[in-house]
Amino acid sequence: MRTISQILATVLALMPLETFAGAPGRADEAVTLETVRRLAARNEALLSMIQLDYTVQILSSETAPGPAGKRGPGRPFAWIDASWARRGAQQYLKETAFYGPNEPALNTETISDERIRTEVQLPGRRRATLSDPNPDDYARTLPGRLEMRLGPGQYALADLLVPEHARLHPGTEMAGDRSAYVLDVSRPLLDSAGTRIWLDCEAGVPIRVRRFDRHPTIPGAQVTHEVNDVRLHRLANGGWIPVAGLRTVDSGAYRSRTRILVDANSVKVGAEVPESLFQVRLPSGAAVYDARSGTTSSVGQPAKTYEQITESGGRFLAGTVVAEHGVPVPQAVVTAPVVITQRQDGSTGLQLLATQPCAVTDGQGRFALELPEEGSYDLVFRHPDFACRALLRVPAGERHVNVTLDLGGIITGRVVRMVNGHKAPVANVDVYAFAPDAPALRGGQLHAVADARGRFEFRGLDASRDRPRFGREQESRYVPISWRIYCGRALATVQFEKGVHTQEVELLLRPDPAAAPSPVGRELPRLADLGISLRLEDMKGKMVLVCFFDLEQRPARRYVEELAGKAQVLKDKGMVVLAVQAAETSPAALATWRQQSQVPFEVGMMRQDIPEQRYAWSVRSLPWPILVGRDGLVRAEGFALDELDTLTRQEK
Repeated sequence: MRTISQILATVLALMPLETFAGAPGRADEAVTLETVRRLAARNEALLSMIQLDYTVQILSSETAPGPAGKRGPGRPFAWIDASWARRGAQQYLKETAFYGPNEPALNTETISDERIRTEVQLPGRRRATLSDPNPDDYARTLPGRLEMRLGPGQYALADLLVPEHARLHPGTEMAGDRSAYVLDVSRPLLDSAGTRIWLDCEAGVPIRVRRFDRHPTIPGAQVTHEVNDVRLHRLANGGWIPVAGLRTVDSGAYRSRTRILVDANSVKVGAEVPESLFQVRLPSGAAVYDARSGTTSSVGQPAKTYEQITESGGRFLAGTVVAEHGVPVPQAVVTAPVVITQRQDGSTGLQLLATQPCAVTDGQGRFALELPEEGSYDLVFRHPDFACRALLRVPAGERHVNVTLDLGGIITGRVVRMVNGHKAPVANVDVYAFAPDAPALRGGQLHAVADARGRFEFRGLDASRDRPRFGREQESRYVPISWRIYCGRALATVQFEKGVHTQEVELLLRPDPAAAPSPVGRELPRLADLGISLRLEDMKGKMVLVCFFDLEQRPARRYVEELAGKAQVLKDKGMVVLAVQAAETSPAALATWRQQSQVPFEVGMMRQDIPEQRYAWSVRSLPWPILVGRDGLVRAEGFALDELDTLTRQEK
């Protein structure tokens, strides 16, 4: 289903640029954030079907040293030749990486849509892997490498250039020889980082991008990713694409510089992009591994039945999978990822199988695995509704491998945010589950997406270690496994008590006040929301000092008490002083302190949604003073009390 922004983008693409309110060239109308959003949406719609070739030149690549004894990074690539195409929600990416001339290192083809991702090994196409869509794949495409879309994920600029996520700087700046709008874009509910984008005034394409470790308006914010030297090319349909750019990454743990060059002659748009490009083509007999279920199949070769394998006379392992009370478990996946063989010198060799033998249990819970060679095999048993089970060193030829699966734990929950004192669901956000003390459980980190009501679910989780694991038959005490469930900065830790198989969690997404953008140059939010009765006409033409503090923190409390001692002097200078309690406390305690400290100015209080209110007011720590000039715009924030005289003199 198409989103509203996608539909609007398509409509905008069909409209002439001159019809936009405030579009470039209309000097009589002000440029707004909506103007810029429409400009970006128009170009994104024109690129909804596109195909092109590009090269990634690796100029430098460096990974910070890890702990002693840890295996370091492999040989770095010299360059990558890539072909990328997009057709609506479908995406195609072919990459051939090289260590050097005539030294290919990697050759893959990835086709994905909203439901499934298929990665094919080239050139023979003899192996393919099916998995859930991976948002990180977009970082490897041309839009990802040049920050035409913001990650993690495939976030179109038109979806983020809204007041909740973006702020438009006044005027324009030159980026190279082109004029650009400057925007600060962030997703405060999910991360603390921010991105500054220079969006070309004509093309609606980022021509300079800087990603920061916090909001770019915060003093000390450090650049972690940067895109420069972007050169644009106009397409026949009126759309624009970058055909060159320099990307620099310096995240501390990893540093790199890459140059991206697009073959402008290779670009196709619209109907020129063939539908066949997004169809997976594999030869007969190719092995297809489904990472979602753990099964491996061969193209054009139907799976053999239990009877066909056990009666064939070949090498196999067979058995039954049941639940408690001996109830058969159909559709359980059984895989043999490891084989242990006996060498001629008497030693044993362990081999990870690239193509894992696998089977799916039938209606009676039976399975049979055909084996490539003699030896002992490690078996793994998986089912969505049960905890994983593993058996080690099962000798080939065993016909009675009987396994009982534990009922897996279920974690259900919802993602919410506070809106006017009430919890509102957050839809379409990524939720993850991970067992930090047992990272191999369920194959590592699990992923879910919250639905329209903010709901999510994880099933078949390992709940404890009380039953035998990996073939050990001795009894063990009940040891619950901890699962971390997180979305952005919201985190919950879950354990299953003995006999309890279902847990409910709530993830409350809150913005990070420490990452709030600076209010300097902007108007204040509504004072009435803080319980301040002062009216706008009472502040007209005056300086205003609002000091946020916490009664329970001595330095913050002392700051306000010192302001109280200077209240008359500040009033004589034409300044209105206000104080706001920015942490939970009782109104009675606040009133008692105000009376005892003889605070002569009005004292407000944040009563609900305090993290949200602190973010809205950009209160990054306490005490936090904000000085407003006579024109109603913020002049300074977070300053020491002895700096106030200097700041007020500047206002005269």
